[in-house]
Amino acid sequence: MSSQIDFDVRRAASTPWVQASSPVMRWAILGAVALAFILFVLGRWVFIGNAVPTPPGADPLPEASRLIILWVQWIAMLLGSAALFEASDQV
Repeated sequence: MSSQIDFDVRRAASTPWVQASSPVMRWAILGAVALAFILFVLGRWVFIGNAVPTPPGADPLPEASRLIILWVQWIAMLLGSAALFEASDQV
């Protein structure tokens, strides 16, 4: 039993950390690239002068958008209530 544990420890110690965490490194690199792109776009928008304040006041909401938002709210509440009801039956 001890020799099996020693073998596993030696095998784990001989494995390079980059190989063991290559998916993590790929996601970290992807996140760093995305962050650099976001900072580039934001910096360009601010420093070129396109970042200007919007005029104050209410923005008109089209009636179709208002109705869609209303229906989504109602459907979400009904589905949430049904999910809670089903979950309470299982407890």
